[in-house]
Amino acid sequence: MQVKQLVVAVLTPLISGAATFGALALHHYGLNSLMGSGRVHAAAQSSPNPDALLANWPQQCEALKQGLLSQPELASVTYEARPIDPFVTPAWKLTWQGEVIALPIVDYRIVQVARNDDGKYFVLLESPEVGARVMLNQLKQPPSIMDVFATAPHPSLSLAQLQAAPVASSDGESEAEVKALATKRSRSRNQDSASESSAKSLAESPAESLAEAPAARLSWDGPSLTERLFDGPVALEQLIDEGYRHRPQTLNCKADAWEKELPIAMGLALKLSTGNGMAPEAAYANIAQQPGRLLKYRSEDKTTWQARFGAGEVYSNVTITLPSNHESAAAGLGMGQENWWDAEPRPEWLEALERAVEADTPYAWQALSVELQRAGMSQAGIRSIQQAKAE
Repeated sequence: MQVKQLVVAVLTPLISGAATFGALALHHYGLNSLMGSGRVHAAAQSSPNPDALLANWPQQCEALKQGLLSQPELASVTYEARPIDPFVTPAWKLTWQGEVIALPIVDYRIVQVARNDDGKYFVLLESPEVGARVMLNQLKQPPSIMDVFATAPHPSLSLAQLQAAPVASSDGESEAEVKALATKRSRSRNQDSASESSAKSLAESPAESLAEAPAARLSWDGPSLTERLFDGPVALEQLIDEGYRHRPQTLNCKADAWEKELPIAMGLALKLSTGNGMAPEAAYANIAQQPGRLLKYRSEDKTTWQARFGAGEVYSNVTITLPSNHESAAAGLGMGQENWWDAEPRPEWLEALERAVEADTPYAWQALSVELQRAGMSQAGIRSIQQAKAE
């Protein structure tokens, strides 16, 4: 069994983390912070009535819930336990970024290796005759989201829809609370001394200032509400993870439940906004000891496994696609596991490729070139390896 072609080039990633795992993205970031309702954001401690400032939550939540229930194939899939009993599937063991990948045994004829935009290696193994493809990519984590409402995944979750029009209370104490909220937010935006003077004036003349204060100061803004819900900026993966831990029925949409349920609603809504009409058949949390998830898709006669895992500055995307009737069709379930049949011996080119990508040293790439020559690879492919090594 030989690889017939090797192409190495500088490419942009064929799979972006956001696109690949939007449907499918991490409890590693502290899911406990999503569920507590006793936290109070410093900038909102003086809120007169948080529920009143999001008075439209029950109606908007119900609208989202009905939309989710109308597409149960997208919204209702939640994490399930991996099979405990060992299963048998012939596969080659491949270590990728510290985790074991069960690589389907097929006659791979195309091997592409490239550096993506993040300077990491992207690997593609393909067998056109069989219809099998394996893609391995490592990417930088996207920045955390400062304002989850700026690009809400569903219209019902936009801040404008959630908020009722602010109404000044006739009660003197409530007016003072509204005034305090506006003052704190003004200072939190580091306004100049003129703004601080204006805030002080607000404290001294609440009735007059309330009439002049912009409506935005009497209601939540996106960053402040995001911080209240998540104790700071939130990772997209944390929201996606919430979606795969809950079903639409979790939402009761009561007025006093908004702080607990808004993060869940965001995660559930992401299933609709990024599903691209393709629903996973199954979802599994974690890849070995690393945060992430494994999703299984089935379309016509193909089975596709998509895994996202890794913490810190980088994460890995792994996708395995092959015919559903292939003997290695369950190989994706072995991602990060040891309960499967590790076929021996592995091809020499696969061992050399694994070492070259992991070590990324001139010696490792030279060793790969030797194995390519032994496998009868084209001189053009070998020269491209030398070019990649020079970079």
